[in-house]
Amino acid sequence: LAAPQAARAAETTPASYVGEHKSCKELGGFSSIGSDDCFACPSSHPDRTLFPARGDRACKKDATRSYAGATRGAAPTGKILKTNCPDGQFLVPTKGRCYSCPSG
Repeated sequence: LAAPQAARAAETTPASYVGEHKSCKELGGFSSIGSDDCFACPSSHPDRTLFPARGDRACKKDATRSYAGATRGAAPTGKILKTNCPDGQFLVPTKGRCYSCPSG
């Protein structure tokens, strides 16, 4: 059982200066507004953003999300309802067991 998570923001990085060129697309890059300078995004962050080409957020890579299964833990305790789980574990009522999430 995984709790909903907020979407992570994409990670950004500066673009690399490729050189001055009249046809920047021939170099596989993009130009800075108002200049003939040509920039390209690194392979680690291949997508162009709307931020300035000379800025620290010119290129991005999409955020990733990974899922992992919970690990079965101890039996719940309690005098009447048996709903108490050890620290770091949570109760899954439909299973009648405590579970924990992997680290990370």
